[in-house]
Amino acid sequence: MRKLFSTILTLAVCAFSVFSSIQAAEQVPGIPAGSSSARKMKFDPRLAAEYVELLKHQADERKEFYAGRAKASEELHAQHVTQRTDLVATHRKARHRFEEEKHTRNERSGFFKSQRSDMTALEARQKADFLGLDADLEKKLLEFHERQRKERDELTGHLLKSHH
Repeated sequence: MRKLFSTILTLAVCAFSVFSSIQAAEQVPGIPAGSSSARKMKFDPRLAAEYVELLKHQADERKEFYAGRAKASEELHAQHVTQRTDLVATHRKARHRFEEEKHTRNERSGFFKSQRSDMTALEARQKADFLGLDADLEKKLLEFHERQRKERDELTGHLLKSHH
């Protein structure tokens, strides 16, 4: 009984999704879906071309945006690698000088603790840099997608008005 109910429920969900996609296809301006109401709609190929051009333009903008985002992330990563390499080299030089001299156990412990704390502080700063970059990029990404959605909605509204 459960299996039958599950099968019926699955079929109902599939039918609903197919029906919804057909309705959505009917609402896309200038693109006939093959249903009776879509066939009755006056089809203007220029409108479809205008909508397709907008989508192509927005796809190009998205590529540029994500390329810029990747470039900013790569530049920050390269900067962090350089900072870390410089700190490791500085620590290595200091360690060689330190090992040439005689020191007590506490002095050695303090020296290595300070080097570890320097590295920990650098890692914390770098993590904050990445989080700051991610927050800035995330804000720009949301604004970017919202602007593109508004452009599509405005054009869709304009196209639907011109068909009715």
